[in-house]
Amino acid sequence: MVISGNVMIVEPDPAIAAIWVEVAVYAGFAAEVVPDLGEQSPGGTVQALIVRVSPARHRLPPRWRMPGRPRCIALPSGEPASIDLSDFDVVLPNDRLVRSLYAELQQLASERADVTSS
Repeated sequence: MVISGNVMIVEPDPAIAAIWVEVAVYAGFAAEVVPDLGEQSPGGTVQALIVRVSPARHRLPPRWRMPGRPRCIALPSGEPASIDLSDFDVVLPNDRLVRSLYAELQQLASERADVTSS
């Protein structure tokens, strides 16, 4: 399998995190799981930040809102219409999260392949 890059998954529940890791790996990405963003900072080799958002956790720290950051993908854990998700580049639909995340990561891998082959 060809690794397309790295993603960081923000998920406090290890059982749920395992699902997102499997999706990322199946899409061709290496994945790192962290329970919260804490002192994590963008940069390095992370191409996407995947965050399960909720009313209690839906804002990104300022350092993750800067230009040149990785693509920020929100995975809603409730009704996303009730919270501000403007910090995120992509908000996946609440139903079909696994398929939607896989499709988004495949699109990211395709974009990266186009850039590297140019």
